[in-house]
Amino acid sequence: MSARAARIRPIRSLGRLLCLAGVLAFLGFPVGAVQAALPSLSSTTIAGVRSLVSVACPSVTQCTSIGSVVSPVGSDIPNEVQEVTFNPASSSSPTPATVETGPYLFGGDIACLSLTLCTAIDESAHELTFDPALPGNPIPVNYGVPLPNLACPSTTQCTAVGPDPGGVFSPKQEVTFNPTAPGNPTPVTFNPDSGYLNAVSCPSVTECVAVGWTGADGQEITFDPTSPGSPAPVTLGIDLGLDGVACPLVTQCTAVGGAGHNAVEITFNPLAPGPSTEAAFTGGLGAVSVVCPSATQCTAWGGERFVVTFNPTAPGAPTATTIAGAQIINSVACPSITQCTAVGGQLSAGAFTGAEVTFDPVQPPNADYAASPSLEGDVASVELACGGLVGQECTGAITARTVEELAAHGKTVLGVSAARPPHGRWRKVLVGQTSFTGPEGQSETVKLTLNAAGRELLRRFKRMRAKLTITTAANGIASSAVTAIVTFTMKTAKHVIVPG
Repeated sequence: MSARAARIRPIRSLGRLLCLAGVLAFLGFPVGAVQAALPSLSSTTIAGVRSLVSVACPSVTQCTSIGSVVSPVGSDIPNEVQEVTFNPASSSSPTPATVETGPYLFGGDIACLSLTLCTAIDESAHELTFDPALPGNPIPVNYGVPLPNLACPSTTQCTAVGPDPGGVFSPKQEVTFNPTAPGNPTPVTFNPDSGYLNAVSCPSVTECVAVGWTGADGQEITFDPTSPGSPAPVTLGIDLGLDGVACPLVTQCTAVGGAGHNAVEITFNPLAPGPSTEAAFTGGLGAVSVVCPSATQCTAWGGERFVVTFNPTAPGAPTATTIAGAQIINSVACPSITQCTAVGGQLSAGAFTGAEVTFDPVQPPNADYAASPSLEGDVASVELACGGLVGQECTGAITARTVEELAAHGKTVLGVSAARPPHGRWRKVLVGQTSFTGPEGQSETVKLTLNAAGRELLRRFKRMRAKLTITTAANGIASSAVTAIVTFTMKTAKHVIVPG
C-alpha cells in the first residue's frame, strides 16, 4: 500500500487521450466522459396548472413559478395565469393560485427580488406584482406592448424586452418600471436592426444586456435601462440564434442558443463585446436559456428536456443530462451553486400538467482509465484521467482484489481468479491498494504494488487474475466505481552463467 498519494499531471495530448478512449471502448474497457454528467432526473407533477413557464427562487427553501390554465376553444371561461409557491426541498404538492384572467395569457416570465415580492409579466402586455405567500388578486398593469422577457436588478426596478406589436421581424423594444408602482411606463424602441430579442439580464440598475438575433447572426445589446437611448447591436456569432443570457458580473455575460444542430454557449464582456468563441454541449440540440449563480458556474437547459452545467470561463465540452418524465423544460432557477429547480410540463394520466424537479447541478469529479493498465511482476501501472468541472479535484483510491477458490473444508486455496467460481467455496482478498489526487482535465500514471497477501498468492500460483477498482470521492461521497480485469504474472528469474 502506498502511503503517499500520486499527483496528476497535465494531459499533454488530447488527441492521444481521445484515441486511447476509442480503443479502450472497442476493447470493452470502461471509459469516462471528459465532463461528469448528472444522473437521470425525474420530474414531479404539480396538479391544477397546465404548464409552468417560468420560475424564480429567492432562497433555497422558496420558489415561485407561473403557469396557465387554458380554456377550451369557443368557451366563455377566461384563461387563467396561476402562480405556485413551494419549498423545493419538500415532497408535498403545492396548490396553484389564480392571479390573473384574460383572453391571451400564454408564456411570460417572473422575478422574485425577495421572499415577499415577485413580479410577473405575460404575453398580453401585463405585469403583476404580488406577495407569493399571499398572492390575493393583484391588479394587472398594461404597459402597451408584449415584452415577455424580464429582469429585475432591484426591488424598485424591472426591465422587460421583446418584440413590439408589429411582430417578430419589426423593431424591438424595452420597458423599465418600478414593480411596486408601475404607473404607465413608456416602451423604448431600439435600432430597427437590433433584431429579435429573446432574453435580458441586468447585473446592475444601470446595465442590462439583451440577446437575440438578426437574420442568421446572434447579437447582443447593452444599455442603461434608466436612459436606454439607441444602443447599437453587436454580433457575437454567425449562423447562431441566441435565446438566453445571464450576467453574474457587469463585465461577464453568458449567452446560449443553437448553431445548426448543436446547443452552444458564448461568454463575453458586455462592456467590450465582439465576436466570441462558441462552446458546444454534448447531448443538447439547442439551448433555451441559462442561469449563472456564480461567475464560474452556469446551468443551461433546452426544450429537449436537457440540463447542463459548466464553467463559463473554461467550458470545455460539458455533457447534458435529460430530465425523465418532463415533455419540456421552460425555466430553471439556481438560488445556490448546489441547488437548481427546473419547471415545465409533462403528460400525467393523459393530460398535460405542470412539473418541477430540484437537483444539485454539479456532479462530483470522477477518475477513469485513460489507457489499459500495464503490469510488470507485482506492480500495476494505471493511467488515470480526471473528469469534472474546471476547478474540481479528483481524490480517490485504486484497489486490487482477487478471489481465492477454496477446498471443501475451506482451508486450502486451490486457485485464484478475478470472479467468484460458479460452484464451491471461495473468498475475496484485498491484494493491493493505493491513493491518488489531482485536478480536473489532467492525467497521471499511478502505480499499485501488491501487498504481502498478493505477493504470496502470485509466488504460489505464478499467475493471478484480479479486479482493479477506481473509486473517486468528493465531499465525503464516493462516485460510481470503474473496474478493469488484469493478470499479474510472476517475473521469471534470470539465470546467470558464471564462467568456470
